[in-house]
Amino acid sequence: MISQHARALEIGVSLAVTIPRDDRVTITNVLFDAAGEIIATADKQTLMGNERTYLTGGTSGSALADTRYGPVGIYACMDGVTFETPRTFAVRGARLLLNSLNSFALDEAALHIPVRAVENGVFVVAANKVGPLLPSRSRRSAKHSVSRPMCCREPAKAKSSPPMARSWRRRAEPRKN
Repeated sequence: MISQHARALEIGVSLAVTIPRDDRVTITNVLFDAAGEIIATADKQTLMGNERTYLTGGTSGSALADTRYGPVGIYACMDGVTFETPRTFAVRGARLLLNSLNSFALDEAALHIPVRAVENGVFVVAANKVGPLLPSRSRRSAKHSVSRPMCCREPAKAKSSPPMARSWRRRAEPRKN
């Protein structure tokens, strides 16, 4: 299906999918060229959270894809938060990196993706998941059964400030003449 659409529209397509293998399941980026052919795959190296419970990380680095735009590197999500994977693509000649994300991290788009581009002198194209994580019928019950992330919680009302915080506030107040 993806192959047919890539060929019909004469576009390249990069996506991340889970692939069952003989003894494991991996998160694998797949790159289709404009003819609908798979020209590169890359297993996600750095797994996070429950990914480690159900999936297996990649066991080797990924090859560059030879495209009409030049050499391209493909990787997934957390592999771009650390510098190693994008750097290996850049030193091997890639000038374009494609990053498939499945992220809720607020710092990924604002920090890690642009930093990988600048530090390696390459272009990085990143696409995150789209749409809701849960179907609409499940959102209400999930909202009440799961705690909100720390960044979204209301700050706790402290009964008293720790000594360091109190002394900092005293110093930060403007002096009265």
